[in-house]
Amino acid sequence: MSGISYWTKKDSKKLMNLLDSMIETRGFKDLFWDDLIKDNPNKFNIDIYKIKSSDWFEMDTLDDLQKAEKLYRKKD
Repeated sequence: MSGISYWTKKDSKKLMNLLDSMIETRGFKDLFWDDLIKDNPNKFNIDIYKIKSSDWFEMDTLDDLQKAEKLYRKKD
């Protein structure tokens, strides 16, 4: 899953409850919050807007940020 997600207050509470349950049963090993959605799609009101692979860049480190800045400066 990539992009920005918006959640209602009701769905946010569901997410928190599912996360608490996931932590209790699986701990933190290999825990990704988007697994909550992927594994429980019928519990949420989800709309999807498809994007191109060039519309996003994952940033986990300062190095990733610097690469993204260079990439997107070239597009301007």
